[in-house]
Amino acid sequence: MFHFKNLFQDGNKKKTILTVIIVCLLIIIASGYLYIHSALKAVNPHHQTEKRIEIPTGSNVLKIGTILKEHHLIKNPYVFAFYARLHHDENFQAGTFELSTAMTLDEIVQRLQKGGIAAIEFTIPEGTQIDEIAAIVSKHSSYSQQQFLKQVDDPKFIQLMIHK
Repeated sequence: MFHFKNLFQDGNKKKTILTVIIVCLLIIIASGYLYIHSALKAVNPHHQTEKRIEIPTGSNVLKIGTILKEHHLIKNPYVFAFYARLHHDENFQAGTFELSTAMTLDEIVQRLQKGGIAAIEFTIPEGTQIDEIAAIVSKHSSYSQQQFLKQVDDPKFIQLMIHK
């Protein structure tokens, strides 16, 4: 007959402790694997609607992961950062992207490396004043005249555009 107290006798004590440690480690490893495996899948594979997000210039991988998490496109920004560093270049493009909760982590990474959605095209005639350009931009985009004028008055933005 088996008695629980026999497990902790001198000869069995070391084996029991080692067995418990091994079982705990296996549980931790299996849990971690299952969590990461689920984080690589689409957040909602049945929801095809795309969300428009903006990735700012100069964003690092963790910042991009945080933005994606805030828009419910990924489950964990740290898993995203680790996955991106392990499997792909971290050469992500800044810009506007349309992404879906039905996309896997790999599909999101590929889209972010490819570049954002197409820019809006419009013509600005030669000699047009800045206020007139702001009106044209606001007519063809989601930016107001005030937003456009504020952006073109920002020296940091101008320097960034010069270096592009």
